[in-house]
Amino acid sequence: MLPKGTVHIDLPGLARIAKKLKIDCAQAVVGFNFGCRGAMPMTQGYIVCEEHEETIRDAWTQEQVEAEKRAKEKRDKRIWGNWKKLIRGVLIKEKIAYKYNMNDSQEDKDDSLDGDFDDQDKKNKVPGKKTKSNSIKKRKT
Repeated sequence: MLPKGTVHIDLPGLARIAKKLKIDCAQAVVGFNFGCRGAMPMTQGYIVCEEHEETIRDAWTQEQVEAEKRAKEKRDKRIWGNWKKLIRGVLIKEKIAYKYNMNDSQEDKDDSLDGDFDDQDKKNKVPGKKTKSNSIKKRKT
């Protein structure tokens, strides 16, 4: 049941837009929820005068378009910020690598040196001589 000359509009955020336009609106009570605290009114949508219906719907649509635009701008700003961080990090890494002469060829040389030390240890090992590491291994097995 609606009063004469009013309409029920069920759009989210309508009260804020009506307040901006200085148009009266009221929440529509559509039923009651019965629980431990008694009957609680259940609201859904707003009641507005018929003469303001079209104005409010147009304003709500315009507000949704602007909100979408703001969300897209916010998202784009975040994307550009993330790219900026990524590129800044890569530039810093390159600068440090250049400054301290750290590149992939240096790491390859380090790996080859480790293998040389293992070969030298094998050459220096005397056959038949027990070392502490050999005797410990035999006890565990």
